[in-house]
Parts: sequence; structure tokens; C-alpha cells
Amino acid sequence: MVSPGDISSAARKVHNEAMDLKNTERVFSRMLGGIDTWWKGQAGKAFAQDYNQQAKRAMERLYGEMENMKSGLDRLASEVRSADEQRRRKELLERQRKALK
Repeated sequence: MVSPGDISSAARKVHNEAMDLKNTERVFSRMLGGIDTWWKGQAGKAFAQDYNQQAKRAMERLYGEMENMKSGLDRLASEVRSADEQRRRKELLERQRKALK
């Protein structure tokens, strides 16, 4: 059975991967900013323009989805914790009730 801690750990991993991906994309964007120094002509300009118009937006959507996944996992971990607490309280009350009989 998966524990709330396992779920929270998965949420942190998703967040960390999103941050790593974002950092890698920033490095690539900086490199792309200097593309005209080594890739001359229309092809280099077209590549940079396409990246800025399409790929960058796709990456932003991906970051958003990854953060949504992290939030969902955090909520799930919280709900599992609450359910576990309720189950433990119910078991305790049941044991106490049996002890009084």
C-alpha cells in the first residue's frame, strides 16, 4: 500500500523534475539568443523564431501540467492522511467500546 509520505515524495520529485527542466530550457534559451553568431542566414532565424513561438509555449504548458500534477499529488497525500487518521480513530473507539463491555 502506498503511504502519504510516498505520495508526497512523488509530488516533490515531479516538482524537482519540472524545475530541472525549466533550468535546462533557460540555458538553451540563452544559447539560442546567440545563435546568429554561428548559424547564419534565414534557417537560423527561422529556427529561433519557431522555438520562441511554438516550443517555448509548449514547454510552459508542460510546466503548468507538471505543477498541476504536483498539486494533485499533494492533495491526494493529504486526503490519504485524513482517511488514515479517521480509520485509526474509529479503530480506537471500537477497541474502547469493546473494553467497556
